[in-house]
Amino acid sequence: MLVSETRRVDIPHEPGAWVELRELSGRQLRKNREKKTWTLLARVNEAGGFEKLPKTPEGTEQEPDPLMPYDLDDLLQKGIVAWSYPEEVTPEAIERLDERTERFIAFELVPGAEDDEAVKKGS
Repeated sequence: MLVSETRRVDIPHEPGAWVELRELSGRQLRKNREKKTWTLLARVNEAGGFEKLPKTPEGTEQEPDPLMPYDLDDLLQKGIVAWSYPEEVTPEAIERLDERTERFIAFELVPGAEDDEAVKKGS
């Protein structure tokens, strides 16, 4: 199936607000994950290797973030087509979205990402 569909999604934690999203292709999602991987590897290299990274104290493990493999800025730039905000959709305007809205939109853009109930419900 070729992806070219757009869909309008209500933003649950902002009554009356919506965002129109472009479905991303498999290739776009793969390239996005690859970009994030290379960014993380560059940070590890800058730190001097994996052994130089701070260790997570035992007993403080967190649930994995289903959005971790993705570059959120890239997802949002490629996926947002329109929105109900008075400002036009531009790269600069997208960068000013609050984190809660960014994560909600990212979950909408990534097919199969585990449902983060707090994000989906707008908590």
